[in-house]
Amino acid sequence: MSTKRPDSLEDFQRKQASKRAADDDLHYGSWGSAELATLETGRKAVSDFNKTIYRWFEIGEAIEIIRQKAERMNDRFAFKRIMRQQGFSMEKEDKVIDKSMVTKLKQVCDRKTEVIAWHETLTSKQKREWAAPNTVMKQFWTRDAQDRRINWNGQRIDPKGNVLDDNGQVVEKSPTQAEVDRQALAQAIEEAEQWQARVTELEEELQSARATSEATPQASGDVAGLETENVTARGETNVCSFCGRDFGPFGDINDETKPLDLFVNDDVNIAICWDCAKQAYISLENSRRLAKEAKAKAKKKAKATKAEAEQPKAET
Repeated sequence: MSTKRPDSLEDFQRKQASKRAADDDLHYGSWGSAELATLETGRKAVSDFNKTIYRWFEIGEAIEIIRQKAERMNDRFAFKRIMRQQGFSMEKEDKVIDKSMVTKLKQVCDRKTEVIAWHETLTSKQKREWAAPNTVMKQFWTRDAQDRRINWNGQRIDPKGNVLDDNGQVVEKSPTQAEVDRQALAQAIEEAEQWQARVTELEEELQSARATSEATPQASGDVAGLETENVTARGETNVCSFCGRDFGPFGDINDETKPLDLFVNDDVNIAICWDCAKQAYISLENSRRLAKEAKAKAKKKAKATKAEAEQPKAET
């Protein structure tokens, strides 16, 4: 196995000198007087609560000096370290400015002449509200070679800021993920409410049917709370009032294999076969189960959406 050849004394001294030079370059005293003045102006600007667009440009100029110095150093973390050292930290524990804001500020400063020309056309209120890089990129517009209004990204827009296609028609915006989630949540809640309403309706029908009889539920298969008699249904026929099946005349009243039960009282005279009674029971239980599942799904979706909304956006 080959081993790495140790550096010669001259190579070692050269590397150490380069390292010391890099470390010295990070020191506050290594900045020129003009650079120090720009950095100080930028630090004062970043501390202002209400920043004008010109204060943002001062911050951008200070950060650009830091960026240029970091690029001359053989260290991929140099920019973050110098930013923190000079009072423009992007780290969570002592954050002064967001990394995403630094990126957008760089883009705005690169088009400084265009931005200032646009900004001078605004009202005083708009100048105050549209000074930060993110709002500048959102509200900025200019005109192209055909004298058409275009936004920051070069897309054709109307006076209201709506993006237009090649034919001058407004392009419909695709829904954001948050909007899609809200629509899905609303639909799930609506479905849960519909199933709950159906369950309530079936329970009321069952309660009403129970109220029509004084009999106690039997173990013979009778529907709970309804008096049953093995007699001829209305019209002198033994027909299920639900499926319409004709079972013909019954035999012995004590025949437990009879397929048809007749429910009678002063207000009701209907017959239901065991198959229909079974299907009605299964339908009721399925409605309850689906309503419960839809409600649980809606709660889970609402919880996930709330957690996503509370989570801070990832830095770009």
